[in-house]
Amino acid sequence: MKKNLHWLSARWFATITPAYAPLITIDARETMRKRRLLSIILLIAFSGLSFTVVMGIITRTEQSQQIQNLVGIGFISLSFWINRRGYLKLAGLCYLLPSFLGLATMVITSSISIPILAFGLWPLLLILPVAAGLILPAWGPLLLALIEDAFWYWFVRYGCQKQVAIYLKRPGDQLMFLYLMSSITFVIALFSAISAWTTKKAVIQADRAVELEQAHHDLSEAYVTIQKQALTDALTGLPNHRAVMDQMEKELDRALRYLRPFSLLFFDADRFKHVNDTFGHGAGDAVLCQIGQQANRMLRGSDTLGRFGGEEFVILLPEADVYEAQVVAERIRVAIAAAPLAQAEVAEGIPMTVSMGIATYPADGYAAQELLQQADEAMYLSKRLGRNQVRTAAESRQSNADPELLMMLQEAERDESLQRSGRSPEQIKQD
Repeated sequence: MKKNLHWLSARWFATITPAYAPLITIDARETMRKRRLLSIILLIAFSGLSFTVVMGIITRTEQSQQIQNLVGIGFISLSFWINRRGYLKLAGLCYLLPSFLGLATMVITSSISIPILAFGLWPLLLILPVAAGLILPAWGPLLLALIEDAFWYWFVRYGCQKQVAIYLKRPGDQLMFLYLMSSITFVIALFSAISAWTTKKAVIQADRAVELEQAHHDLSEAYVTIQKQALTDALTGLPNHRAVMDQMEKELDRALRYLRPFSLLFFDADRFKHVNDTFGHGAGDAVLCQIGQQANRMLRGSDTLGRFGGEEFVILLPEADVYEAQVVAERIRVAIAAAPLAQAEVAEGIPMTVSMGIATYPADGYAAQELLQQADEAMYLSKRLGRNQVRTAAESRQSNADPELLMMLQEAERDESLQRSGRSPEQIKQD
């Protein structure tokens, strides 16, 4: 039964007050609530008048009364249609004003035959300002109160003066009665108007609060997005130089606090300038993205991979000593060198390798810049020894202390520089 009533009420409201637009604001939802309330009032009035018409036919009520009931049903039906079209104020007036005329006519006709009914039916007219306060804005109850006061003044002074004089013989008593009725009607209308006005203000304030909250939410999201963009490399989507440095400081503080190791991998794409010169900068950008993706697959969830600048990348390995860092570095180096990187412009792909350097806290330094320098020097040693290698900061320091190795490295670098320029050592000697 309850389910059926719920279905019927839902169908009723969907038919009588369809929502032509989403009820986004509180004001729109409040207006829809008033439209539904008016539809209930109209349904009750329509049912009551229809029953009266049927009973009038059975009991053969006076034709004038039947016509009046039919006119009332017509105005209620018109209010139904106007309300369904979405014109709440017009629908409310279309119902309340004819209702007032109907009640006023009933007061007049009843008081002619039974004068005391003029005073007994008077409270029924007070219902209309209250109903107006529920449906219309603040001016609705005041408008009806003004119309009712004008009606009672006409009723007492001119319309039914003889009937009123039966109970209120002195003019002073009649004026006092008018004053009393006007005061009560005005007070009720005033309270209804204040209620309607405060409800409207509360709805407006609530809508503004919702708008401010939404604006604050949008600003918060925009701030988060901007902050994320400020810490993200636009090409690879990895943390940028600033983000890497901030995270490195946090990891160093944590390592110092808990006396745990911390390792830093610094690696660089080998011969990346050749890729740009041969295949174009678009291919070079794609290669950098794929190198970042390959390296990221080999890391733990707590590790941080970032693009440090150009073709240089940095990996932060919390709680990893130099041996664990070497295992990770070798895994990344092998993965990148194992297969050419896919590229649409190059069917066979682009073969790439990386040179890597490792620095570990606290063995190779305590500060972020010191560890970066040590890792950079270790990576530079990897390049000088032939690229596609992993070297540690300790190996870099050892190589700097070996004069013979330094001389061999310098000769190898000079030969490579001459090869890049297209000149052989023999040509240099002939010059």
